[in-house]
Amino acid sequence: MAERPDERALLAELATPRFELGVALGHWRLILVQWPIVILTVVASDRSEFAFRFECTGYPADRPEVAIWDTEKNTLLAAESRPVMLDPYQLVFRNDWENGMHLYHPMERHAFTTHNGWSNDLRFKLWNPGRGLTQWCHELHGILNSSAYQSSHANAA
Repeated sequence: MAERPDERALLAELATPRFELGVALGHWRLILVQWPIVILTVVASDRSEFAFRFECTGYPADRPEVAIWDTEKNTLLAAESRPVMLDPYQLVFRNDWENGMHLYHPMERHAFTTHNGWSNDLRFKLWNPGRGLTQWCHELHGILNSSAYQSSHANAA
């Protein structure tokens, strides 16, 4: 049983109908919960699956740190296997910033703390603790199913 309040909050989120609906629809699936790490996959428009590793310490008040992940090697997904994106999402999965360790997105903890202007310029894309990890799942599914998504280099999950 979860002992920490942040762990209890995360486990409660994963049991909500809003999270489970995305699983039932085949938009995402849960791979691992090993506190404070959660790994899940999100399905792209070409049916490729991409894995994401969430570090959830302080959840939900603190936004997670998020990396695109290689589940077989248990490490960051290699640059050549990341999704190919056009604007406006061209930079989300970049590997030339922070060695690719974080998604370049205002809901990501490290990215947000290193970009002061995002709290004003990208208010519509900010972390909402009330929507929790499901917000991230919807966002990633939307990105990977947008017209900006060009291809996957390999099945990345």
